[in-house]
Amino acid sequence: MKKVFQAKRKRLRMSTAASVNAVNQKIENIWKNQEKQRQKLCQQFSQDFLALFQEWTINAQKTKEEEEKLANLIVKQQKIFQESKAIQKRRLKQAHALYEEYLKNVDDLDDAQEYYFTDQHGAFQKEMDAFKEKILTECQKQDLAVVQASLQSILF
Repeated sequence: MKKVFQAKRKRLRMSTAASVNAVNQKIENIWKNQEKQRQKLCQQFSQDFLALFQEWTINAQKTKEEEEKLANLIVKQQKIFQESKAIQKRRLKQAHALYEEYLKNVDDLDDAQEYYFTDQHGAFQKEMDAFKEKILTECQKQDLAVVQASLQSILF
């Protein structure tokens, strides 16, 4: 009977270890996936910002060339300056909007990660409660079997 209990105990330990390893593997996969998402988001932001900055630089160079060509014509120079200012203001607004979108995406990703980890923790807790219940049931069965065996040995 002692060997049976030891075998059951060993199976229970192996089952618990396998479950913990599975949960750890899930969490590690989730972490890696979210890290990839963050890297992708950062890379996309960097590419978009670089393109915007290069476009801004090209526009600034064109504006400077236009100003040099039209230095003698004050009216045209003022018009070019105003157009350049409007373009730069729009580009700055675009850069600001892109930055705000990036921050929002980072916050959304953090919220999603927090929700997912909370959800995973709840699932893990449910598994642990189920294992606890299983262990309790097995112990009760074992105790009942011992009592029955004792009663049978006393009665027969």
